[in-house]
This record gives sequence, structure tokens and C-alpha cells, in this order.
Amino acid sequence: MSWETPKTDWAGNDAVSDDTLNKIEENISAVREQSSLALLFEVRASFPTHAAGRTFYHSVNHRIYTSTGVAWV
Repeated sequence: MSWETPKTDWAGNDAVSDDTLNKIEENISAVREQSSLALLFEVRASFPTHAAGRTFYHSVNHRIYTSTGVAWV
């Protein structure tokens, strides 16, 4: 699989087609196959709002946390 530049000019009335969803899934797979890509973290001094899968580095206690959607683990 290869990376395809995603659509970035969405308008309020644009619908997400099956083709678009397939391109998104293919791009996700292409990214996952790249072992040389850097893993980036948000750096914060306090806990942000929860969003399942959100990951950040806590600069005060020097730990990485991931949200389950309701708790930081």
C-alpha cells in the first residue's frame, strides 16, 4: 500500500464516500507499516480532557499517559 494525499478542503455539505473511507484505511495501514516514523507526543504540565486513545507526556511527573476515554492509564 502507498500513501495518498488526503482531502483537506472539506466543505460543510461534503459527504464521506466509501472510496474516501477506503483511502483513509489504506493511509492508516501505510503509516503503520513505516517503522522509521517518529512517534510524537503532546507535552503538557496538566491532564487534558479525555479522548479515547489520546496520548501525552506529563512534563511534571515525567510519565506518558493514554486515555481510555474516562481514565488516564
